[in-house]
Amino acid sequence: MDYLKKLEKHLEKYPDLHRLFLTHKVFIKYFITSFLSLAFEIGLVYLLFIYGGMEIFWSNVLGMTADFIFTYFFSKYVFDSDYDQKGFLLYLGTSILGMALNTWILTGSLAYFKPRLGKKPAFWLGKIFATGIPFFLKYFIRKYYFFLKKRKK
Repeated sequence: MDYLKKLEKHLEKYPDLHRLFLTHKVFIKYFITSFLSLAFEIGLVYLLFIYGGMEIFWSNVLGMTADFIFTYFFSKYVFDSDYDQKGFLLYLGTSILGMALNTWILTGSLAYFKPRLGKKPAFWLGKIFATGIPFFLKYFIRKYYFFLKKRKK
C-alpha cells in the first residue's frame, strides 16, 4: 500500500498530524483492508441472500469465510508480522467469533426488521448493526496478540 507511504511523507510537513498518523497507522491499515474485504463480503452475502435465494445464515457464513481468506492474507501487512501456528489459530478463532456474532446479530435484525421494512432494507440495516461490534473486537484481540509478539522479540 504505497499510498500510505506517500501520505506519511506528505504529513511530515505537519508534525501534529504526522504524529497522530504514526500513532494510529496500524488502525488505519486495518480499517482500509477491513473496508475492502467488508465490501466484498457484503456484496457476496447480498447476492446470495437477495438474488440467490439462499438463507441468510448460509449466505453470511459463506461471505464471512471469503472475508476471512481475504483479510488473512492482508493481515501480515497490517500488523507487520508473520503468523506462527499460534497466530493463525488466534486469527481463525477471532474470525469464527466474529462470524458467530455477526450472523447472530444479522439473523436477529432480519427477523425483527423484515416484516416492518421488507427484505432489502432489513438486510442493509441488519448488516450495519452486525458489522461494528465484531470489527472492533477482532481488531483489539489481534492487535494485542501481535503487539505482545513483537515485544517478546
